[in-house]
Amino acid sequence: MIVVHCSYTPPSMDIGAKEIKRWHVEENKWADIGYHFVIRRDGTVESGRSVERPGAHAKGFNTNSIAIAWVGGMASEAEEAEDNRTPEQNEAMVHLIKDLQQEFPGAALIGHRDLKGVKKECPCFDVREWFAKECSTEKREKPAPQKKAKRKSVRPSTIFKLLLSITWKVWRYHRSSRRR
Repeated sequence: MIVVHCSYTPPSMDIGAKEIKRWHVEENKWADIGYHFVIRRDGTVESGRSVERPGAHAKGFNTNSIAIAWVGGMASEAEEAEDNRTPEQNEAMVHLIKDLQQEFPGAALIGHRDLKGVKKECPCFDVREWFAKECSTEKREKPAPQKKAKRKSVRPSTIFKLLLSITWKVWRYHRSSRRR
């Protein structure tokens, strides 16, 4: 599975994998950052834990999943969940998910909140619905492919006549040059 999370931080807090790793290691006493990828507010994708190692992001689901966390998810005024992704984060997440789906064919895409037993709002939006919409919008916005100009087909008889004409001219030139 590909599991999408949020850092549950206000939009003014621009952090990355380094800060989250510090929280996970120092405060949670984990061996490493729990997420495999972190998407900063400006859309920069940072590597966290190696994808070869199980994450530490969703109890009971870590061994068969890749974790993506986008920075944000908390309202600026109150400690409430809020989908405050930037357009850059949105775009980066689409590309990252597509890349991961190519690397791990058949991997299901899911939000943390959709896992069995999870009582959080993380990642603050319906991941599957969002991704389906993004992919359908992306297809509609792409310009229609330009039609290639059709090559005129040349009939074999035309090619034969052309070759005969060239051969005749070459033969006449050759014959006339031998007489000189």
